[in-house]
Amino acid sequence: MRRQRNSHRLPLRALPSWIIDQFNHRGALIIVFVAAFVVAALAVGAPWVLSRGPRQKTRVEGRILGMGFVDIEGRGSVPDASIEVEGLITRIEVPARLNCRVGDPIALDRISSRKAAYFRLAPVPDPCGRLWGSLTPFRH
Repeated sequence: MRRQRNSHRLPLRALPSWIIDQFNHRGALIIVFVAAFVVAALAVGAPWVLSRGPRQKTRVEGRILGMGFVDIEGRGSVPDASIEVEGLITRIEVPARLNCRVGDPIALDRISSRKAAYFRLAPVPDPCGRLWGSLTPFRH
């Protein structure tokens, strides 16, 4: 007569109970579930972000229609400008150190995305002081 070997392997259906028994506090179990959720979110989110590809940037010129301040929570009042660009009017934060004035042309970057395009201040030394398509200086 053959004797069956006793196995110390845990049946799969007992795994959840075994995991719960390993933790003395519910907090540790919550941390494990949150960590599992974060890993799952990264596994799904990273390919989605990478599939969107690089966004296309185009340098465009706008004209400042008005200057003012906007209150941003946590930062206080910051200077911004109303700018007309490509037939649209948009508001963009413009640092006071740039010394931009109403009527000045301003260099912007047009960022194309799947839903719509948006504009941001061009990362150039003086976006209000030079026409970036040529060497003609702007009026100051």
